[in-house]
Amino acid sequence: MQYRTPTLTQAGFWLMTRLLCWLVMGALGCIVISIVIVALHGEQTGLALLQAFIKQDYHYVKHTAENISILNDGLQAIPSTWSLPNMSVPMLSQNLQEKICASIAPLVNGALLGAKLLILRLYLILRWSPLFLLLGFVGLIDGLAQRAIRRASAGRESALIYHSAKPLIMLTLILGVFVDLVLPISIQYAEWLFVIAALLFGLSIQITTKRFKKYL
Repeated sequence: MQYRTPTLTQAGFWLMTRLLCWLVMGALGCIVISIVIVALHGEQTGLALLQAFIKQDYHYVKHTAENISILNDGLQAIPSTWSLPNMSVPMLSQNLQEKICASIAPLVNGALLGAKLLILRLYLILRWSPLFLLLGFVGLIDGLAQRAIRRASAGRESALIYHSAKPLIMLTLILGVFVDLVLPISIQYAEWLFVIAALLFGLSIQITTKRFKKYL
């Protein structure tokens, strides 16, 4: 069975679906990492560490962005602490219920703070997405131009380079999106990851489109 090179529409759909999957995984990873920080460092130290991250990232975004009303609305929609619901389980004693709630409450509070941190990271991704789109578009146009030159000059056909460069597109997005969501680092340093990932993203698209088959 002969392998057919996917069209640009199929390649774009492949890219968007996998990017969405990595965004969901990164969002879950951000909340899980926040819970792990609270579990490892304890309630007071872990929650204080997460609050320091949120405060530092918020002040950085506030001084570098003009309109953050949407960000403020998202942060205010999520409570910082979890209040114990008024409910009782007949099969468990009151003392046991209090112990269970006392052990779960720090983890829930860590998840809430992780959700706040996630909103800040998603805002940063939205802020840097035009750079990815711009460099990706430049890489696409340059790659198609190089492909047209190769077709006109009867250049050498090499599917190996195409199949080797295609996974790099997703790897660069993982570097800029998934790693930023999961790693508990400041936004100030995460922006450098976005710049590097955007450059590699445009380069990988340029190499991939340049090595499309001459005749589809």
